[in-house]
Parts: sequence; C-alpha cells; structure tokens
Amino acid sequence: MASIPFILHDGDAFVVCEEAQAMLSALEPPIAVLAVAGKFRTGKSFLLNRLLGQQHGFEVGPTVEACTHGLMLWGTPVRGTLDDGTACTIVVMDTEGLGGHDKNEEYDARVFSLATLLCSTLVYNSMGTIDEKAIASLSFVAKLSRYIQISADRGVAAEDDEDEDAESSEITATFFPRFFWIVRDFALSLEHDDGDEMTEQDYLETALAEADGFSEAVMARNATRTTIKSFFRQRECATLVRPVDDEADLQRLDTLPFEDLRPVFQDEMNAVRARVLNHIKAKTFRGANMSGAMLYDLAVAFVGAINR
Repeated sequence: MASIPFILHDGDAFVVCEEAQAMLSALEPPIAVLAVAGKFRTGKSFLLNRLLGQQHGFEVGPTVEACTHGLMLWGTPVRGTLDDGTACTIVVMDTEGLGGHDKNEEYDARVFSLATLLCSTLVYNSMGTIDEKAIASLSFVAKLSRYIQISADRGVAAEDDEDEDAESSEITATFFPRFFWIVRDFALSLEHDDGDEMTEQDYLETALAEADGFSEAVMARNATRTTIKSFFRQRECATLVRPVDDEADLQRLDTLPFEDLRPVFQDEMNAVRARVLNHIKAKTFRGANMSGAMLYDLAVAFVGAINR
C-alpha cells in the first residue's frame, strides 16, 4: 500500500484531494490523526515509517530533493490505543518539509499549520538539539493555526485575532494536538548545569522556560515560549541517537532492515513507538469524537480559510 495525496498546492491555492475522501469516509469514530512535521531532508518520512513499524512506506530519498509534497496520508489506517485503553483507528499523515529551496516561508507555515489543525498528535522532528529557530517557528505556526481555525469557524476571514476573548483562546487550546518533540541524532548529555541528571521532559521544559529580565530581546523570547505553552499544553519529548555509525549507511537508511540499525536506536525507537501509538489522543471537534468523513470536511473548511 502506498501513500495517497491529501492536501496539495496547485500553484494558485491549496486543494483537498478526492483520493483521500474514499479512504477517510470509511472510518468510524474514534479516530486519531498522527502527523510528522519538521525541516526538509531531516528524515521525517524515515521516522514515520519506523513509527509504523515498517521499512518501506512513505518515500525516502538520498538526495537534497524533497520526497513529500503537501500533506500525504498512508493508504492503510493503523490500529492504536487511546489513553483510556479504547481501540482506535490512526490516520497517519506525512508533511512536506520546512525550508525547501523551491518554497518560501509563507508556504511552509501554511502546510505546517494545516497539519497542526488536522492532527491529534503532532510529532515534530528535529536534528541535534532543541534550538531557538525551531522554537520561534512553532510559536508563529501556533498563532497562524489559531487564526485559520477562527476563520474557518466563522466561515469568513477572521479579523484581528488579538481581539478574541479568553473563552475563544481556551477553545483553540483544547483543539490543538498533543505535541511530541523528537530530537534525532542526539549526542549530548542530559544534565542540568549543576551536573544532576535531566529527563527528556526536563530538557524540553527547560528549553521552553522563560528568562528573567525586561529587555526587548528577553520579552520577545519569552513571548514565543508563552505562545507554545499556551496552545501545546500536552507536550512530550524524546531523543534518538544516530541510527547508524557508518556515514555511507545514512544514504541508504530505507534499505537497511531495522535489526541492522544501532541496538540503542532500536530500543529508543521501540519505546517512542509505544508511547505514540499506545497512548494517542483522539481527534475531536466540539467535544465529540470525529469520524473520517468529518475529518475530510474539516480539511475542506481549513483549506478554504487558508486560501482566503
């Protein structure tokens, strides 16, 4: 089974593809939607395939050209488990990588925002460390996603979203997905400044901690973190070591059996897979579990809003 297009850009606007409608319309609630996003050519599709427990699936390539365009769905729904133990169907979504040389930041932000609004668990794939640029990008996407959501809810382009009341902000926050930051090729020691051990969750929360001070730079830095923590209230972090030691093997990761990857990577990947698939968040709308048909209709509404 191959991936199928979900939302693409035809040069003038985003469009929801009919190929996805048939698959989604057959899915009864509860469903969960798992999306992976991150910078292009950093192994998002490889990570997603491993989360699915398979070697091949979403296209992986060794060149600098992007393999994924727009938003793609895996053609076969996956079985998973909600936090309360209820079985569910997981719709798996791959996204076009951020920062591609043939796209601009506006396009990237819209693709990322659509993925954020349509999924119930968002896996953010980054390399090396949690850095300031990635944090700033998440803050911007959170603001844009809220704007799109309000616009779609009204059916017209939203006015200044700064005027939205606290209740609207709370509704938006509950609509946002569970956020799972996976830091790939991680080689640092998880320690506090005093040498005490740090958990992966501590690492994320420390990166999102606000700094003391009232300078313009400090206030801007803190504002980005406040935005992320306000909307991504359920957030987790995991680190993965480099999957192979040999540089040449990195160019052919999709051809290597899972058993040939570094044992420590296998253990970490299995742990992440269990955390994601066995405790996934259901996709809901206004407090009710969504069906696949509702998800398709929601995509149409968001695409309409973003095109406006």
